[in-house]
Amino acid sequence: MNPSNAKHKLEIQRVDDHNLSVALSGPCSFTAWEPQTSDFVTKLDSKVKTIRIEDAGISDWDSALVTFLFGLHS
Repeated sequence: MNPSNAKHKLEIQRVDDHNLSVALSGPCSFTAWEPQTSDFVTKLDSKVKTIRIEDAGISDWDSALVTFLFGLHS
């Protein structure tokens, strides 16, 4: 499958006051789609203690995924 035609998805869900879930699916690469940490900053506040990353079908990933995950940690 051509990465530029593949569907990507970033789903952010507030599980409860202290937990946030981030589900990624589809290609996660610099050439296909690079998820941005700014996509979920509005859901963050001082109460969030845990961010759970879910592989909901990640494909064709490269260092863009690692960069995204590092941004979440920061």
